[in-house]
Amino acid sequence: MGEKLRQAAELFVRLSKDAGRELEYDAAGVAWDDQYADAVRPVESDDQLRVQTALVGSFLGEALVAAHGGG
Repeated sequence: MGEKLRQAAELFVRLSKDAGRELEYDAAGVAWDDQYADAVRPVESDDQLRVQTALVGSFLGEALVAAHGGG
């Protein structure tokens, strides 16, 4: 499961880069992730909710691991 979450976080980083935003697993990346989550609300379907939750949540998790260790 941990590897799949890391892959989802890396996908979010790549998608963000494609959209012109360089993300790092740091406070600035977390702040942008929060803004992104606000921008994509409300979701239109259960599938969209699952995808957005996986992308946003996995990035936040990896940022926590980067800041505080673990993983």
